Amino acid sequence: MTNLRKKHIVYIVALIGLLVFLYSIGALRPVERYLSRGLNPILSTIYSWGADINVAYDEQTSKVDLWQQINDLQAETNQLISENVELKVVEEENAILREYLNFFDDHGYEHILSRVISRGDITNVTGRTESILIDKGSADGLVIGLAVVDEQGIVVGKIAAVKESSSLVRLVNNRQCKLAASVLGNEVSNGVTEGELGLTIKMNFIPQEVEIKKDDIVVTSGLEETIPRGLVIGKVLEVNKENNELWQSAQITPLMDTNNLLIVSVIKP
Repeated sequence: MTNLRKKHIVYIVALIGLLVFLYSIGALRPVERYLSRGLNPILSTIYSWGADINVAYDEQTSKVDLWQQINDLQAETNQLISENVELKVVEEENAILREYLNFFDDHGYEHILSRVISRGDITNVTGRTESILIDKGSADGLVIGLAVVDEQGIVVGKIAAVKESSSLVRLVNNRQCKLAASVLGNEVSNGVTEGELGLTIKMNFIPQEVEIKKDDIVVTSGLEETIPRGLVIGKVLEVNKENNELWQSAQITPLMDTNNLLIVSVIKP
């Protein structure tokens, strides 16, 4: 270490000692006040910047936390909605099955319950449901011509084609679904029903001498080997009778909504 550097160190130590002495006796207070007044705005600005940065950071952190909470709540909501839908589906199916049980307990028909797995026909430009596909087929003992009913025992259609594990059902509003029918309580009012325009049912070949009127109930006549007598088809909406004709006809309103079928039952002979 050179003598010059030693002198510098001695000067610095002496200066520091002098400053400490002056501060201890209060001689530097005017300088301290002056520096404090000069530095306060700077320190205040620095503090304000720091506070703003902290606030911005906290807000951003809060937003991230809030979005996470929203996402978590949305996920929980979606889960609850899914579970609620599942419960409603099960509840709806159970209600339908209870009605089926009551109907078949009362009538004693041998039957096979089946789910609707698709509906409609891609060639049907009207958009009306005139056929459905069910998940039971020849492996379950089904054959062409069997009647298909809803939970109230009302005829919804007739099996038109059968595969091993599925069957095509033409609904009563389908022109190709023909059923031997009669008016309830009138044994000689035999006729044949068929769908008309995908909306209603028409009953043809009713003898002219038969008395038939609006709101009469039309049922299966039992003249088909595979379909029992007395299954409800619909209700008479209008009677068409011409004096010079051999037969009269009637418009029949279906008593069920073909678009709401979930579970159906095939009645075995």
